[in-house]
Amino acid sequence: MTGSSHQFFMPYFIIDGYNVTRGIDRFSRRKSQEERQGLLDFLLRERPQGNNRITVVFDGGPGRNYGEPPAGGPRVIFSEDSSADDWIKRLVDHESNPRDVVVVTADKTLGRWVRGAKARILSPLEFVAQAKPPAKKISVEKEFDESVTEELRSIWLKK
Repeated sequence: MTGSSHQFFMPYFIIDGYNVTRGIDRFSRRKSQEERQGLLDFLLRERPQGNNRITVVFDGGPGRNYGEPPAGGPRVIFSEDSSADDWIKRLVDHESNPRDVVVVTADKTLGRWVRGAKARILSPLEFVAQAKPPAKKISVEKEFDESVTEELRSIWLKK
């Protein structure tokens, strides 16, 4: 096709960390560290972002007991002395094509800014709904062995 431009959309997800954890019951806990870990585990295990690039931005510092995020997990930023919103804006501004950015937040003020920057908004509920729970591993060998055993047992019992 001449004259047409086909672009492949590879979204970059930026997650407004505490906005997501405190807005969804499955992550809401009493301690910030548990909220963060619950979200990071969910992102690694159920991958609502698919195989796309992802950054999670949390307000404040990591706290004393924060370890490194697991390998293959999202990039994690702590805003320290600025706000998570300011960091998110910087990340969006830093992208060469903001239309490829999807910011996950329910913050209306941040959402207006993101739309003005030509990036996309996804609510935390919509984002979490994209999750694909890990498939249960089925032991084919065990099922096969049991079925063979039952089949042989029925043959042996007939004789």
